Amino acid sequence: MPVFWTELAGRLTFNAGTSYRSKFMQKHILSVIALVALFGCGDNSGPDKLIISGTVTFQGAPIEKGQIRFTPTADTKGPTSGAIIENGAYEAKARGGVPIGTHRVQITATRPTGESKPKDLQGLDIIPDPQEQYIPEKYNTQSEITLTVEAGGESTHNFDLE
Repeated sequence: MPVFWTELAGRLTFNAGTSYRSKFMQKHILSVIALVALFGCGDNSGPDKLIISGTVTFQGAPIEKGQIRFTPTADTKGPTSGAIIENGAYEAKARGGVPIGTHRVQITATRPTGESKPKDLQGLDIIPDPQEQYIPEKYNTQSEITLTVEAGGESTHNFDLE
């Protein structure tokens, strides 16, 4: 163990032979730890949020794997939120959920094209077989779907895409 760490560890131990300087450091380190525990590492201010969940279908069938994104419109403050869609269900709960307000909703999903990888990549399992985005642009890059999230409002929102 490097000398620095050995010396520091020796200074932080509590024993009868502890020097004044070590006791002084111990008190200050414990004070800092107590302040961090009391006040936390950052403030929790920001927009109010709501955890929302629901289902997403395309042409009547649940989307097996995809993503849903909630992008605040001009009148809504807060970050973009989203969730993974699995077996047609999603739950947007990361970072406290979706900010209260109006959002543009974008839904994407891919599926295998049925084509094989190029021969020079076939032994690499880390690279998936070719995929295609099968949800029309009107539900993602060109989406006009909006959702208004209200404080204390409904937390289940289903999307049936045609």
